Amino acid sequence: MDNNKKRNLNSDLNNCLQSLDSPKITERKIKRQEIQQLLENDEVVEVLNINSGLQQLNQSQSIDGNGHVTWISLLKYYHRSLILVSN
Repeated sequence: MDNNKKRNLNSDLNNCLQSLDSPKITERKIKRQEIQQLLENDEVVEVLNINSGLQQLNQSQSIDGNGHVTWISLLKYYHRSLILVSN
């Protein structure tokens, strides 16, 4: 997979995750569905695996300045959106 493709997939994931903080319930629901669809793509899973491996090297636990989404950051954002639903 080329770097441009990785960058685009990271951007798609990052945009979805940022929208999970929306005060609008419907928007959060739509973004969670988009994330689920993205995770069905093997290339997205590969990007998450690569980013998570880099994260372990850098000891960073969040989306870094370059927008690299890791498994940990994805789960944290997703979890927070579910907490918002329950409130």
